[in-house]
Amino acid sequence: MAISISLEAAELLENFRWQVGEGSITPEIKERASKEMANIFIYLLSMSHDLGIDLIEAATKKLEESHARYPVEKSRGSSKKHTGLT
Repeated sequence: MAISISLEAAELLENFRWQVGEGSITPEIKERASKEMANIFIYLLSMSHDLGIDLIEAATKKLEESHARYPVEKSRGSSKKHTGLT
């Protein structure tokens, strides 16, 4: 499943390879991206079911961890890793 997710993510990325600037995303690109995103979502749901992982719980936990490591007041506008924030 992880391989399939990675392959579908690459197919999603391919839709944006030559897109630059605001307004460069056409309705056709958006439609193709939508289909690839749906494929990724389906594989991800299937994998999370097989592994017994609650995706909402895992995402909530990850966001909480990221917020703790990168507090807005220290990290906004910075590309530094959490260990480099003062």
